[in-house]
Amino acid sequence: MHQAPLLVLLVLVLTCAGCGNDSDAPGDVSVVGTWTLDRENYVAGMEERWLKEFGSTLQELPAAELAKQKESLLAAWESTEFDLALNEIGSFQVTATREDTTDVIRGTWTQEGDAVLLEETEMNGEPKEPPVRVQVTLRDGQLLYRPDPGFPFPIRLKKR
Repeated sequence: MHQAPLLVLLVLVLTCAGCGNDSDAPGDVSVVGTWTLDRENYVAGMEERWLKEFGSTLQELPAAELAKQKESLLAAWESTEFDLALNEIGSFQVTATREDTTDVIRGTWTQEGDAVLLEETEMNGEPKEPPVRVQVTLRDGQLLYRPDPGFPFPIRLKKR
């Protein structure tokens, strides 16, 4: 007599066990495709880095000079283009444009869970010896890319 409500409750519990929004789950977003720079995050990160590195020197500048430098840097950061294309066959290409310079990096990639390992084997048509390995992390539907260990913050990439 009381088994029906208990059975309904059990079915609801089992059904909802998979509920919730775990956007970090590796299966939620396919990494194959083209990812592009989250410009707002990049500009904010670069500005914060600039202020940390040169803060004391910047305080000594006249306001007009500081504004001019900041405007110039913001224009450069805002014009930065960065695309990462991850192909189904396990190859990738990064195209990064800063001011008048474009770099193209190619290589192979693999994925384990939320970690994507890039092995950079070529830059601007020249082999990279030895190849450079860079780990990219899938988090909240975005890729977090730190081009080298010394880069001050991970660059956020959004899927196009």
